[in-house]
Amino acid sequence: MRIPLDYYRILCVGVQASADKLAESYRDRLNQSPSHEFSELALQARRQLLEAAIAELSDPEQRDRYDRRFFQGGLEAIEPSLELEDWQRIGALLILLELGEYDRVSQLAEELLPDYDASAEVRDQFARGDIALAIALSQQSLGRECRQQGLYEQAAQHFGRSQSALADHQRFPELSRTLHQEQGQLRPYRILERLAQPLTADSDRQQGLLLLQAMLDDRQGIEGPGDDGSGLTLDNFLMFLQQIRGYLTLAEQQLLFESEARRPSPAASFFACYTLIARGFCDHQPSLIHRASLLLHELKSRMDVHIEQAIASLLLGQPEEAEALLVQSQDEETLSQIRALAQGEALIVGLCRFTETWLATKVFPDFRDLKERTAPLQPYFDDPDVQTYLDAIVELPSDLMPTPLPVEPLEVRSSLLAKELPTPATPGVAPPPRRRRRDRSERPARTAKRLPLPWIGLGVVVVLGGGTGVWAWRSRSNSTPPTPPPVVQTLPEAVPAPSPAPVTVALDRAQAETVLQNWLAAKAAALGPQYDRDRLATVLTGEVLQTWQGFSSQQANTQLTSQFDHKLTVDSVQLSDGDQRAVVQAKVDEVEQVYRGDQLLETRRDLGLVIRYQLVRENNIWKIASISLVR
Repeated sequence: MRIPLDYYRILCVGVQASADKLAESYRDRLNQSPSHEFSELALQARRQLLEAAIAELSDPEQRDRYDRRFFQGGLEAIEPSLELEDWQRIGALLILLELGEYDRVSQLAEELLPDYDASAEVRDQFARGDIALAIALSQQSLGRECRQQGLYEQAAQHFGRSQSALADHQRFPELSRTLHQEQGQLRPYRILERLAQPLTADSDRQQGLLLLQAMLDDRQGIEGPGDDGSGLTLDNFLMFLQQIRGYLTLAEQQLLFESEARRPSPAASFFACYTLIARGFCDHQPSLIHRASLLLHELKSRMDVHIEQAIASLLLGQPEEAEALLVQSQDEETLSQIRALAQGEALIVGLCRFTETWLATKVFPDFRDLKERTAPLQPYFDDPDVQTYLDAIVELPSDLMPTPLPVEPLEVRSSLLAKELPTPATPGVAPPPRRRRRDRSERPARTAKRLPLPWIGLGVVVVLGGGTGVWAWRSRSNSTPPTPPPVVQTLPEAVPAPSPAPVTVALDRAQAETVLQNWLAAKAAALGPQYDRDRLATVLTGEVLQTWQGFSSQQANTQLTSQFDHKLTVDSVQLSDGDQRAVVQAKVDEVEQVYRGDQLLETRRDLGLVIRYQLVRENNIWKIASISLVR
């Protein structure tokens, strides 16, 4: 079988390389070790190709004949290739991997596999594993390239092929774990990419919802103890959920959060309250607002939800209860806004005006189908069916709450994800029966005072600052939802890139790339909106760590933030000091956008940089001790 390789490429030199350069490159190539998971037979095949290359090119006469055969005046005449024995082919795959020809590696490896039978001699059994490893590493590298370019679905496909290649081989547990981790880290990006599609892209959005539900199931709920593989902490996962809410419809959120609330989940219950209030108001279904009030009652032991409770009571026609709840709130900023809106009148008047603005500017924007919706109260209270319900509503004991239901498995729930929800009655609470519409003079007097309709008419839409402040992370929920696609530009701000596991094994080219990718991610986090300096200590050490911590502090003091786009290729890895130190040389393309607030100040492009990194091993973890620009 002929392999598309030539001796110059095997030694990583040009056709015009001098004899000294050939010898130097040969020594460097011998010292560069491929993945330690390849068998000794594969490494031996690689060494033989290096030896054959230097033997051919170091002899002037043989080199001249070789050049005349394949090259003329330094220009390629025909594509050079090598005729190799079966057992030498895996060595050629290792060489092609090092040259970054990942597509060709996968193609050639797939062609080689049928030649090796599982029942063959031990050497061939090892060769099958080596070929599978070559496929896995090439697909992993292609996946990483796609991830850097924001092509998350393509990246997931490459990682999936990489995992499939290793499925029948137990020799590579470490690589299998890494691939599983990389797939998990992709999932938030894939979810957002799919949910950001137009509502007409039903299939893509359904897949996004299924991925989201699978992620929640792996976590065993929002606050659960499970591991979804994404690397997101609870705070970061809450930020991620808040971001994707802007891409979900009202019905989708109701199904999602009411279901998650049954695990139980305080965060899901909180989101469900907002969803039930929004839908109850928009669809003139006060029964849904009643369900929200029950959930809020359950949450009040965990957080200050008196403002939300007051709004729910207002929408249920209970002004006295609403005022009583307002005065219990610790949110002085919101209470001051409500008092200012009352303009000297009763506090309930200010709450009416506040509720209209709160719904329109703080609640509706988090639902894809309500973003442009206004929230006048008058039409809601004018609806005869709403008035009928408010007449017949039953005051429940304070400790009467719906019994949590078991969470249905994903395959049961997934078929409903894109369908409009019914409005089931609250468990344990019978909705009031539908009655004949009567003249208002016929309706019985109620114990609780009905909200006077003239007060409703005073409500005006006023732009207010700040939210109700009931949870430590609620200030993030009041932010403007991210702009629709391209999502790759907005996602990293709301979903901080999870820190990859540190490299703790002997350093090869692939692992060196992981170290450098960790550094670039830490750099982006340190100079980004959160100024996360802690991640720098996981990849840097010594003076370079202090320097970049200083850069991050300076960036924070000047209120600047940076967004980065990187492309990285590792050229060489040289180990020394008993494999405790290493020099890694890489080509880096960097595009940096500098912002102050939302304003783009400048875009810096540094393309084709050659950078040398000095690495040291601390507690069996590789860290960068110095960074220098070669050119």
